[in-house]
Amino acid sequence: DGSGTGTATAAGVSRACAERAGHEVHVTATNGLGQDEASLTVTVNPEAISGLTLASDSPAGINEPLAFTATLATGTDVTYTWDFGDGSATVTSTSALISHAYAESGDYEVSVIASNSASQEEASLTVTVNPEAISGLTLASDSPVLIGTSMIFTAALATGTDVTYAWDF
Repeated sequence: DGSGTGTATAAGVSRACAERAGHEVHVTATNGLGQDEASLTVTVNPEAISGLTLASDSPAGINEPLAFTATLATGTDVTYTWDFGDGSATVTSTSALISHAYAESGDYEVSVIASNSASQEEASLTVTVNPEAISGLTLASDSPVLIGTSMIFTAALATGTDVTYAWDF
């Protein structure tokens, strides 16, 4: 990794690599009659993934973004694959932070897979998306009608989801 040189009388040495990348290692052997050189490119694998947890700021309303955070105890060079549990396409990212908005109310099972070339782990949680608040209720009818004739009443909302109506005549 270019961070040092040294001299040793042993044919083997040990060295820890502090970063992931291809490293060029050079050795020169010398004695009273001459010298010879050799080099080798070594690969350092990422740190294995462990301790994956998933958190969110649930609950949220319809079409309001929910934030998700994946946290690792260990792991480097991590890719996250997110499944939001609503049938939308999975999202692959190198970010442990992501947000997603849901089009319908309900409970959704969200999962994330953290992976690298050394290992992978999965975590999941259930989030709640609340219905949209009710506003702008109006009532209309086909009044006037003749006595004994059925009258049609229609309730309408400007906003609101998962609504039930109670009628009192």
